[in-house]
Amino acid sequence: MSDSKVERNISIDSSTVNGPVISGDNATVTNYQGNTTNVTALTLSNSQLDKVQKEYATPLKEFLEKFNETIKENSLEPQKIAEIQTDLNEFAKELEDATPTSGITKKESIRGKFFSLAKKSVKYLPKAIQLAASFTPLAPLTPLIGEAAEKIVEAIQQE
Repeated sequence: MSDSKVERNISIDSSTVNGPVISGDNATVTNYQGNTTNVTALTLSNSQLDKVQKEYATPLKEFLEKFNETIKENSLEPQKIAEIQTDLNEFAKELEDATPTSGITKKESIRGKFFSLAKKSVKYLPKAIQLAASFTPLAPLTPLIGEAAEKIVEAIQQE
């Protein structure tokens, strides 16, 4: 098997997309009307949250509030926020059909997406004292990710 790299050039016409398009530099978002803005905070749309059970959607909203305070206090660059946003979107997508009785395969997938989100957060906010605390609202997700979210973040910070 060859170690050659495959590159793909993908072009998206933002006028035909019904949602945000993150630019190649991951620092700007162009909406379907062609408006471009810098990424300054993590967000989940109402349509994303509506697909998640209320018992998980509410903690996600609280997490966003706390995490965005941490982002603001630490002046995180838009490109890094956009990268964390990508992991958050994948985590939220995985939560869409999650229930307290989800099987081990589903829980492991959720746990993996959460770890990606937590690792990226620690990578870009390593000295943020309040980082682990910003994950505290995710406590109701503990049965899905295996242990308390802030404990996972603290463990990653220790590595």
